[in-house]
Amino acid sequence: MKKHLEIRKSVKSRKPNFVRGDSNKEKCKTSNKWRKPRGLHNKRRLNKKGHQKNPSVGFKSPKLVKNLNKDGLNIKLVTNINQLKKIKKDRDIVLISSTIGVKKKIVLLEICLKDGLKVSNFKDIKLFIDKSKNKLKEKKEISIKKSEKKKKDLEALKKKDEKNKDTKKENQDDVKKDILNSKQKEKIKIDDNSNKKDTTQSKGGHQASSVPGTKQ
Repeated sequence: MKKHLEIRKSVKSRKPNFVRGDSNKEKCKTSNKWRKPRGLHNKRRLNKKGHQKNPSVGFKSPKLVKNLNKDGLNIKLVTNINQLKKIKKDRDIVLISSTIGVKKKIVLLEICLKDGLKVSNFKDIKLFIDKSKNKLKEKKEISIKKSEKKKKDLEALKKKDEKNKDTKKENQDDVKKDILNSKQKEKIKIDDNSNKKDTTQSKGGHQASSVPGTKQ
């Protein structure tokens, strides 16, 4: 196994980055993925000297070492606890997927520490767990503070609404009282006007009595 790993290392050190033809030009700068040269007079397709090399069998790694780690371990992608149970310590290495949330990552890494499994993504597992737990605590505290603030704001709004309702009721009561008082005053005025004596007759009689030769 070690021999094959060394062969792979030497082959990969000589392997160039295979880029499509005319990748230095503006038209191909956006996409540098490998594309097979197909032109009839293409020098790269004809493997002429002085031109970039094409992918070939000579750059292939040995079959025994294909898709293995530098240490010769199988890389196994893990997304849940059931997949961790199937992993073997001597043959496999764990690669925790990036699509998982922080809480799930902590659980998986803690299991890896207990079982003594190797993880390729994380250099220091304990440090990552501590940092992520602290971040989660801070988030919880912030969320609790926000919820408390919301409650206080809602209570304050309720109190304001109650005060506004009370003031509205008081204003309505005052308006009603004013209307009733004005109506009562109008009634009193009407009654006073009806109770007043008509003095025109008495005045006319008095004047008639003062005139000589008249009878009352």
